[in-house]
Amino acid sequence: MRLCLTNPDHGYYAGGKDPLGTSGDFITSPEISQMFGELIGIWFVTQWMAQKKPSHYNLIELGPGRGTLLDDALRAIQAFPACAQALKRIHLIESSSTLRELQARKLCKVGSLRLGDDNLWRGSGNLGCPVTWHEDLKTLKREESDVPFVIAHEFFDALPIHKFERTCEGWRELLVDSCSKTLHSIPASPSTSTGISASAFQLVRAKGPTPTSIAITNSSPRYQSLPIGSRFECSPDTFAITRDLSQRIKAGGAVLIVDYGPEKTIPIDTLRGIRKHKIVSPFETPGTTDLSADVDFQGIKEVALDEKCDVYGPIEQGVWLQTLGIGARAEQLKASQSTVQGCHRIEIGQKRLVESNHGSMGKAYKFMSILRKDSPIPVGFGGDIQD
Repeated sequence: MRLCLTNPDHGYYAGGKDPLGTSGDFITSPEISQMFGELIGIWFVTQWMAQKKPSHYNLIELGPGRGTLLDDALRAIQAFPACAQALKRIHLIESSSTLRELQARKLCKVGSLRLGDDNLWRGSGNLGCPVTWHEDLKTLKREESDVPFVIAHEFFDALPIHKFERTCEGWRELLVDSCSKTLHSIPASPSTSTGISASAFQLVRAKGPTPTSIAITNSSPRYQSLPIGSRFECSPDTFAITRDLSQRIKAGGAVLIVDYGPEKTIPIDTLRGIRKHKIVSPFETPGTTDLSADVDFQGIKEVALDEKCDVYGPIEQGVWLQTLGIGARAEQLKASQSTVQGCHRIEIGQKRLVESNHGSMGKAYKFMSILRKDSPIPVGFGGDIQD
C-alpha cells in the first residue's frame, strides 16, 4: 500500500497528476466550499484564545492537498490581527512534488519556492511567515513546532494498513499474493466486488503467525477480546504519528483530525481503491489507483490518552460545521452574491458538507481533537466560543 501510493517512480502521488477535482479521482470538502477551511481557521483562533493567546505558534498540515483548506483557514485567521501576527511558521507534510507545487502557488509569494541546504523546500508565505515542506514528521524538529496547531484532513485514511483474521489456530495476517499461484484466496473487502478484473493480485491468509500478527494483536485489549472468525485492520503508522503529535502538544497547541471511519468500532474490511470517483478493487492497476481505508478513531484515542492528552470526538462533520456556524457564514456569502446562481452554488456546497443521510459527507466524515491534559472543552465538541 505504501509503495503503490508513494513510490518515487511509480507511486500514485508521484505520477505528476493532480488527483483532486472532477478530472481527478476524488474531491474533498475544502474543494467543495471555502466555508470548510474558514471554519477550521476559526476553530484554531478559538484554541489560540483558549490557550491564553501565545505570542507565537506554528500551523502544521498533514496532507495539504492543493493547499485550499489552509488558504481558506488563513483568510479567516487574518480577521483576527493579533492571532495572525502570532503565526510564525507554516509546516506542510507532503510527499507529492505535484501537490507541493500547487500548494506553493496558493500559499506562497510568486517565485519564492526554493530548495534549502537541508534538502527541504521552502517558500515565503502570503502572510509573511515562512512555509516549509517535509516528506514526513521526522524532519520537523520538535523545537521548531513550538505551540503547534495541527490539522490532518483526509491524511490518516491513506496510511498503510495490516489486515488480520482470528482462526482456531490463532491470529493470521492477510497478505497480497499473485493470482498465478494455486492458493485459496479470500475477499479483500466488500469494495472488491465491483465486477472489474483485479489485475494479477489476490488476498490470501498466512499459513502461520507472522511477526506483525504477533506484535499487533497483542498490542491492545481491543484485539485480544475479539472472537474466532473476526477480522480487523490496523495502521501502525497512524498510531506512531498520533503518538508523535500528542507529545508535541503537551506544552500547548492542538491537533484537529478530519477523516472517515467508525466512531467506536475497529475498521473491518474497508481497504478500497478509488478511481475516477468510483470505488474499485484495491488490486486494480497498482500505482494509478488511489488507496484508502477507514480510520480507527478509537485506536487514535487510545494512543493519545496513553500520552496523557485529552481527546474529544469523534463527532460527525455535519454537526461540527453547524456548531461552528456554517449556516451563518453561508448567509453572509449569499448576501455578497450578485446572481441567483451564486447563491445556489453556496447552498449546494453547504448541503454537501453537512447533510446527514447515510453515506453523505456530513455523516461519514468525523472530527476529533487532541489537546494537552486538562484543557477547556474545545468549540465544536461541547465548548462555547469565548471572548
